[in-house]
Amino acid sequence: MKALHQPGDVVSDRYQIVKELGHGSSGTTYEAQDLTTHQPVALKVVSLLAATDWKVLELFEREAQVLANLDHPQIPNYIDYFNVDSASDRLFYLAQELAVGLSLQARVEQGWMATEEEAKQIAAQVLEVLCYLHQRVPSVIHRDIKPANLISRRDGSIMVVDFGAVRHIYRNTLTMGMTFVGTAGYMPPEQFQGRVRPASDLYSLGATLVFILSGRSPDRIPQARMRLNVQPYVTVSPPFLRWLEHLLEPALEDRIPTAAEALEQLQQVDAPTPRVPAIPDDRPSLDALEQRPPSANSVQYERSPHRLYLRILPSRHRSGAWFSILFWSVLGGLPFLGALTSIVGAFLAMIFSGPAGILPFFFSWLFLLNPFTLVSAAMLLILCTHETQLEIDQQTFHLQFSCAGYTYRHLMGETRRLRGVVRRNAYCTLLYGVIPYSFGGWLNPGEQDWIIYQLADFVQQANHPDAMS
Repeated sequence: MKALHQPGDVVSDRYQIVKELGHGSSGTTYEAQDLTTHQPVALKVVSLLAATDWKVLELFEREAQVLANLDHPQIPNYIDYFNVDSASDRLFYLAQELAVGLSLQARVEQGWMATEEEAKQIAAQVLEVLCYLHQRVPSVIHRDIKPANLISRRDGSIMVVDFGAVRHIYRNTLTMGMTFVGTAGYMPPEQFQGRVRPASDLYSLGATLVFILSGRSPDRIPQARMRLNVQPYVTVSPPFLRWLEHLLEPALEDRIPTAAEALEQLQQVDAPTPRVPAIPDDRPSLDALEQRPPSANSVQYERSPHRLYLRILPSRHRSGAWFSILFWSVLGGLPFLGALTSIVGAFLAMIFSGPAGILPFFFSWLFLLNPFTLVSAAMLLILCTHETQLEIDQQTFHLQFSCAGYTYRHLMGETRRLRGVVRRNAYCTLLYGVIPYSFGGWLNPGEQDWIIYQLADFVQQANHPDAMS
């Protein structure tokens, strides 16, 4: 494609072209000299004639609108947006502050590879910018965080550039737009479906960190269940690796949800991790708890050096459960008996009254659907049939919930990524990623404490076998 400008060209009697900086589907960017301020600027231009579709112009105009409303030291300042007509074409221009430095992409191509400390510093700076963008109203989603769009300046600061893919989150939600913009390898799965959230930028940041730590493009790293297997390709501490993997979760609900939380967790990466999750000092010791495990009517428990299996039985097996069963039986049973009486009466009326009694007989059945009966039936079903199974080995864990023999929820993950086991809001809770997995709400506090200690001890031995020898 013929260049739109040559060095020395003057645009709009103000901007003198110095050299081309780069070009892509969204336009060509030049370094130019502002003849009024004598400052270097980045001048981005899009040709109406060369535009492949209207989406290119829409994104370009949106970039100008967004930049005009941003004010952050690590985002290039907006200067001007205008167009110039010729006999055969219309050219659209965006002038902004020139980010002087090398992109992370260029640095890696020159042989540089980030250390863990350098990666942390870069991540913290980018997260500060993302906090600023995401906390605006409406939130601004960059959608194209990648090494080429992060400029490293001489003072070590990072500039975030190229807002051509940016989107306001409310716009995407209301229009249900299916156009996805971004770069393969750095886009999270939801972005391919045209859905973006603040956490989408976090995935892109995680992929960028993998690239600068390994020198390998994320799309060349093997995946398992859509999750990048980054461990063999980066040399970092386990806490930082866990944090990085949380950014790269393929499912939105498993990923760190906000830049602020990601930054807070990054700042805690170097904090020492306790051997067993924090439990108040006034709790019984593990030795004491081993002396009184839960009743076999409540919990079935098996443990070996390489496997732990836990099954929490339905409440009907527990002593004292008869009171709950009796309560719900009476609460739902009395309206149920009343409904049956109405049905029998309506049936007899239909026999003796003929067709006139059909309608009362029909409506009498609706009494069976009264809320007391339905809620009581549901509670009795849960009390009598609900059970939880947890199985953990040195590689994976499975947490399964079932009712009346039907498994309605099955959670699984990698044992090494379990951050701890605690009692929270009257439940035993596995801390995995940013989503807590809770279970055992029917157990009493003593039984929950016993289970928590057993699980924490097993997970510690599974994740740090050398420390236990």
